Amino acid sequence: MTSGPEDVLAYTVASQDYYLPLERAAGYGPALRPERRPPGWQQHHEGVWTSWAPAPGDPLPDAGWKVHVSARLEHTQRVLDTVARACVEAEVRFKHLATEFCFLVVHSKHTSRAQAGKFCTAYPPDVETARRLLTRLAAELDGEAGPYVLTDRRFGESKVVSYRYGAFRDRHRVRVDGTRQALVADATGRLVPDQRGVSFQLPAGITDPFSQLEHPAPPGPGPIVIGGYEVHRVARHSNAGGSYLGAERRSGRPVFLKEARGHNGLAADRTDAATRLRREHQVLSGLHRHRPGTGPEPLDYFVEWENEFLVTELVHGVPLDQWISRNAPTTSRLDDPAAYADYYARCLAILAGLDETLAEVHRAGYRFGDLSPGNIIIGDGDTARLVDFEAVTRLNQPAGTIGTDGFVEPRWLVDLGPTVRDDYGLAGVARAMLFRFQNVLQRSPRSLDLLRRDLTAVAPVPAELWRRAARFLDPGAARPATALPTASELDERPTAALAASADGLATAILASADPTGPGPVFPTVPRGYRTNLHSLAYGTAGVLHALHTGGYEIPVDIRERFRRDCLAGRDELPPGLLLGSAGLACVLAELGMVDEAVVLHQHATSAMAGDDLPLSLDLGTAGICYSCVRLHRHTADERLLDQAERAAGRLQAAARSPATELPPGLLSGWAGLARSLQALAELTGDDRHRELGRDCLRRATAEWHPGLNPDLDAGTAGVLWAAGRHGDDGGPDPTRVPTMVRDVTRTWMAHAGLFRGLAGLVWTVSGLAATGRAGVAEPAAVRLATRLVKYLVPDPAGRGWGVLGAGNQRLSCDLASGGAGVLLALNSAVDRRSDLVSSGSTENRAPKGG
Repeated sequence: MTSGPEDVLAYTVASQDYYLPLERAAGYGPALRPERRPPGWQQHHEGVWTSWAPAPGDPLPDAGWKVHVSARLEHTQRVLDTVARACVEAEVRFKHLATEFCFLVVHSKHTSRAQAGKFCTAYPPDVETARRLLTRLAAELDGEAGPYVLTDRRFGESKVVSYRYGAFRDRHRVRVDGTRQALVADATGRLVPDQRGVSFQLPAGITDPFSQLEHPAPPGPGPIVIGGYEVHRVARHSNAGGSYLGAERRSGRPVFLKEARGHNGLAADRTDAATRLRREHQVLSGLHRHRPGTGPEPLDYFVEWENEFLVTELVHGVPLDQWISRNAPTTSRLDDPAAYADYYARCLAILAGLDETLAEVHRAGYRFGDLSPGNIIIGDGDTARLVDFEAVTRLNQPAGTIGTDGFVEPRWLVDLGPTVRDDYGLAGVARAMLFRFQNVLQRSPRSLDLLRRDLTAVAPVPAELWRRAARFLDPGAARPATALPTASELDERPTAALAASADGLATAILASADPTGPGPVFPTVPRGYRTNLHSLAYGTAGVLHALHTGGYEIPVDIRERFRRDCLAGRDELPPGLLLGSAGLACVLAELGMVDEAVVLHQHATSAMAGDDLPLSLDLGTAGICYSCVRLHRHTADERLLDQAERAAGRLQAAARSPATELPPGLLSGWAGLARSLQALAELTGDDRHRELGRDCLRRATAEWHPGLNPDLDAGTAGVLWAAGRHGDDGGPDPTRVPTMVRDVTRTWMAHAGLFRGLAGLVWTVSGLAATGRAGVAEPAAVRLATRLVKYLVPDPAGRGWGVLGAGNQRLSCDLASGGAGVLLALNSAVDRRSDLVSSGSTENRAPKGG
């Protein structure tokens, strides 16, 4: 349940504070439009697109041959006018990117490779109209160049006109994970996935009427050779091009190849990947002449097809971020002061080596520009080498626009001298060596003191390393109305400090609500936009559950918006607990909207008739079983018990099969099945369910091993959480429990969130303390919870505190990774109430002001 880098990036463009879809930035910058508005045509704005259609016009067919036209940034107007003229005369609907800003983002380095190059799209209604349009556009745009569209086949010899077969109208199915699968009919009329990957693909039985080529043949068994170099492994793909590890065929020398795709990979300064690659080659050549070894030795530069390639020596070693993951005691769960001292000494040695390298870069008249752990290779003997010189600029020029989030100086520091970009990056590297926390520290410098508190609880940090890490961070720079607890307050009055932190977080969550707008009620993460905005994991339901569990008053307009959204959108929901109708039903019921909950839950239980439902608690049968139990507590409807029994039957068949493979944890693994069956046993008193739950918990334990990821989703915390609710009559091997507890109480997590971050560990340990099981006492839970406070950052409007959501780049209120999950964990440590969804008991919960 994660998002990749390109998924996240598009949601960081429209706001510096919250994840927003790219279309929220569609109005930024100069608009793109045909020079002459098509007379009598209707204009429509949708997302990042401006669409044009004749009025009135014939309806579009369900599918057909889409025509795509690409362009260079500087030629967008000419290309758009040509496309508009041809489409209007042919009465073919078309659309184009709405602004120059959208063009830059769609063609930037880390956005979707499948989308790049699609500047204009036309929808001819039949093959012959498509053929005429393709022929005309190819002729009128002869001599133009543009990005190659990976999903398409080019028409004839054109370098900007291409086509693919696909859906014209939106037809899709909702997957169990909440995402939507686009559909198109094959030659028999059967709906199949509309493939939108990075290659030209046709549905079964559909043939290409514009080319004699058949489907592209798969690569042969021989090696891939580019310009005399054999490719052994892909290091990375991006819109800008790939990077590859390989060897020179003639000599066998190991090399690194970096590719620049033509007219693609645009940066904010409007340069494309090829321009930057040529500049990088020049810089490396100059540095090699200045002092060999300052950067990778440049060996070759060549053009193959429309792409350019830089070949350098292969710098042996591992990137610094991997070195930190392998060596930092905070990631290996060690609490040995000697191990910390040894690690810190190695860090200081690496930083000293980087000082020397950067001094040479600066003496040569350059700034490196993107100093971050991914661009530093650590070799034998902890030697540090810089790689990826794409962002290098001259010291007598402004720093470039390329940089890694968290390692680029804030605006108010840019005037501190020509090397401030590198100086700030080096300080960020020192901070990353202590803990990957730089995005939090940029927003909340006062969290630095709390980080030091947690680090020095195990071992002292050398003064020199701390000086380097603390450079450029002013703890007094951010003074919101609600102040974070100090380190001494967390030590001396931890429960009060945690309660105050939770209240400040809840205040900001409620203040961020937008119950009247068209978007999410509460700020969410990219996954929320790509699934649904109401869900327990990423949407309104999860936030309301956390607020309700904590006793905070929920305004009527928010409750009413949630009710309307659930009912109006139920046909577009998956069935499961965390992303679908089962979870929504549980939260509706706990908020007193039982009739609506029953309607939603019927949608969930109907999905059990299908055969594509997974077993898991998050998306599948176990979650529906669990929701049946929870909803029965509100309704006493015996049909819910029947449905829970049906779900348990499916779980039994899978659990008894040795072929069933699941991870150990709660949300996606065996522990979730155990918790669901245990909840059913508690309701019915049926020992069959209790025993099957024990079997699932034993299988979770069998899959567990020391060093397993500690998180709630698939790891150790999930096993412990389920075990804590299973009683002492079954479950994990008691000899393993102390190691499990040590793993979750001595772990440093890069994220704050509930599902895959520290909040999930706090929530688990608090639950164990509440039951008195696994030898966990309340002080241990409170102590772990105090480590969660350092992740809080000031709310942008000064209303309290927020949490960086998935990706650690923007604030979010979601339950899975953001503020709601942290709120749930903080309150569980204070009053020890925690569950995935409430049973509805509120008699001991005094509402707090919202």
